Amino acid sequence: MQLTYDGLYHYWGYRGCPSRCWLRIYKAPGRAVVIATELTDNPGTSITIMAEVLATHVAREFGLPLDDLVWIEHYPERCFLGGRPRLPASFDHVTFAALTAQGLQRPEWRRLSQAQVEALIAQALTPGVWEGR
Repeated sequence: MQLTYDGLYHYWGYRGCPSRCWLRIYKAPGRAVVIATELTDNPGTSITIMAEVLATHVAREFGLPLDDLVWIEHYPERCFLGGRPRLPASFDHVTFAALTAQGLQRPEWRRLSQAQVEALIAQALTPGVWEGR
């Protein structure tokens, strides 16, 4: 798949709260995979709380098919204590049980390994700016 977007993405969280995440959009004919990464300095609503709204908005803004969108939530290692992460990195495939005129609805989460995500995008994930590398 081709990486077509790799950057900071600003969105409005609940009650109009400014929010941000890191987005990576991969495309192949008839398919799109979006990896949304929660940032430790996100001042607003998390990507998990905003899953259906954020996925709908991103798909529409970038011209991605709502009915064939693969949405992945990524949380990097976080909550460090003594130099070691208390919470390891995680990836979740978010599926949406309904598609209405308003957009995607009723999210459901399923944990994936990094290897499974890399198989979906047919390439290795490179470190992101959020990892300080």
